[in-house]
Amino acid sequence: MKRSILYVLVTDFPFGIGEPFFENELFKLSSDFEFIYLVIPEIQLVDISISRYKLPSNASLIELKTEVKLIQKLRAILELLKPSVFKEITYINGPYKLKLGIKHLKTILGFIASGLAFSELFRNTLLKHNHSPEKTSIYSYWFTFATWGLTYIKQAFPSYNIGTRIHGWDCFYYRNSTNYLPLRPSTIKSLDWICPISETGKAHLIEKIPDVQLDKIRVQYLGVDFRPSEFPIRYKKGILRIVSVSFIHHVKRIHLIIDALAKIDSIEVEWTHIGSWSSQTAWLQESAEKKLSPKTNIQYTFTGEKTLDEVRSFLEQHQADFILCTSESEGIPVSMMEALAAGIPIISTAVGGIPEIVVDQETGYLLPANPNADEIAKALCEIVLIDELKYSSLSKNAKNTYLKKFQAKVNYKKFAEEILNA
Repeated sequence: MKRSILYVLVTDFPFGIGEPFFENELFKLSSDFEFIYLVIPEIQLVDISISRYKLPSNASLIELKTEVKLIQKLRAILELLKPSVFKEITYINGPYKLKLGIKHLKTILGFIASGLAFSELFRNTLLKHNHSPEKTSIYSYWFTFATWGLTYIKQAFPSYNIGTRIHGWDCFYYRNSTNYLPLRPSTIKSLDWICPISETGKAHLIEKIPDVQLDKIRVQYLGVDFRPSEFPIRYKKGILRIVSVSFIHHVKRIHLIIDALAKIDSIEVEWTHIGSWSSQTAWLQESAEKKLSPKTNIQYTFTGEKTLDEVRSFLEQHQADFILCTSESEGIPVSMMEALAAGIPIISTAVGGIPEIVVDQETGYLLPANPNADEIAKALCEIVLIDELKYSSLSKNAKNTYLKKFQAKVNYKKFAEEILNA
């Protein structure tokens, strides 16, 4: 039976900047469901003064105010006694190779208590709407406490089709300060499916959870729209035009780009960074001003935040020859998919799912996972020497990789048919 109702748990869509790439997926999924409800679990944490993204005509918002009360805290303690939850302790001391500490217990208890609080609110919403569970899918866009809350819904109403995507920070344990993510094994066991956005993410889960149910882990790539371009490639040997696209966060290591460019004297470089800034990241701009402004061979621009359409236009018009990523961890960035769709090769650290989108010397160039500024500078000085024929080959391969793996209309249709409508 085809499911006609879809609930999607987001964090701040359509108001915040955390899920800009979800808009495209949402419109693709809207043709597969009669009604779509976007659930924001903690609306009190979201600035709702500006709606940044559009919604399909058959989509509406459900704004919940999840707040943990004493009763949920007490229930969370009791949940620790359940075999499925207590087993988490064996994972921490076993496969995770960690020593159980108070931080782990606080993380687990907080996760459970928040999940309980959310599940009670969300269950009331489901009962109010009174949709048939057999015709309803519930999809968590990220793996958060709300995803854990869905396990209680699944236990009460097994006929719901319930699962979650996982991306980067919510997939890779090492992305977190304690090298730990709570309650993954028991959640996977309780839900119907879990979809990493990369094969690397799937392999990481299998490595961390030896007895994981493999049939529940199904890789589902994100995707972007095909945008036929009339803009010619403008690459010229000897001038390096690069763009980085990301919000400012320590995991993105933008400072490495500044330090690398500061070491380059022999070539001309035009660097554009697209991404939001804040008062907390002003030091990075100050560092660029100090280290790069005196260099006549380096031009740099911080554009601030741009919409997805503006980023696509920038790439489609070939205002840069390469996209550059120095992150210490990634899933598979949508910005890279946009670059491939525009025929722009990628220079990136070989982390997370990046090697699934960047084939060294074919669709771009892979840097070491943890390069220093000297290594990045050396690589850029070598890449700038490739001729127009080699660049044309890279560009063609990039476009073909997009067509084979990252087309939105293909990937989201597959996701809807194989996962959400199961």
